[in-house]
Amino acid sequence: MTPGREHPMTPPRNDALNRVVEHLERATRVVALTGAGVSTEAGIPDFRSSEGGLWNDLHLMVSLSSWGFRLAPGRFYASILRLLPPLLTAQPTRTHYLLAEFERRGKLTAVITQNIDGLHQRAGSRNVIELHGTYRRAHCVDCQHAYTFEEVQNKIQRQELPPRCHRCRGLIKPDVVLFGDLLPSEALARATEAVQQCDLLLILGSSLVVYPAADLPRQAREAGARLIIVNLEPTPYDHRAEIVIHAPLGEFSQFVGDRMGMNLQPLGVPPQ
Repeated sequence: MTPGREHPMTPPRNDALNRVVEHLERATRVVALTGAGVSTEAGIPDFRSSEGGLWNDLHLMVSLSSWGFRLAPGRFYASILRLLPPLLTAQPTRTHYLLAEFERRGKLTAVITQNIDGLHQRAGSRNVIELHGTYRRAHCVDCQHAYTFEEVQNKIQRQELPPRCHRCRGLIKPDVVLFGDLLPSEALARATEAVQQCDLLLILGSSLVVYPAADLPRQAREAGARLIIVNLEPTPYDHRAEIVIHAPLGEFSQFVGDRMGMNLQPLGVPPQ
């Protein structure tokens, strides 16, 4: 077995986990790149897994694409309503609190996330770069007037489907990157700058197959940063990482939090 790698079914993983803690303690400019695996532990379905991924439903994939929004906005919002319940009830996990605590201690400079759920911010992270946008905001596609999620939700509850702008009657679009959309250039530029300046890129719950986000580890590595990957399944970058751990993120985060004296709870909640 290659040094630094652990077979997914080989417990315990304490040696690799201890080395992760050592790297995190030495690092001064950590950046986290988080994918769907962080959100699935909060009960939010992912899009691309072979078992249960939302993109396995071709009709849903088309409905939630950029052209699906343009051609059939009513169907688009009907599909959105199917996905909302887990987003609305999800709570931050130990992994979200771990990253927020790293930032609070001045060790982590940014969280780059492919998730749209806003759970990093709810856990206390401040510098969050949302590559795929967020469902918490929306805008009119014609006049660009901004809407909060609550404002759009109120329109939907009044049976206004699709919701339209109160100023110009243009369609309201959630601020999420749909299938067929380009990533927001500002977010991508910030992410690129962050990984090029970090000394450790901590990759959590990402398959690293969706570009251009999947190119960020290469950029970090070429700038001299170390890579640590924690994901249930292998990724294309495993061979370039300092440490790879195939384990549930909750277990990883609890181990690291315990070793580094962190309370992975909401502020004001005592450790259990």
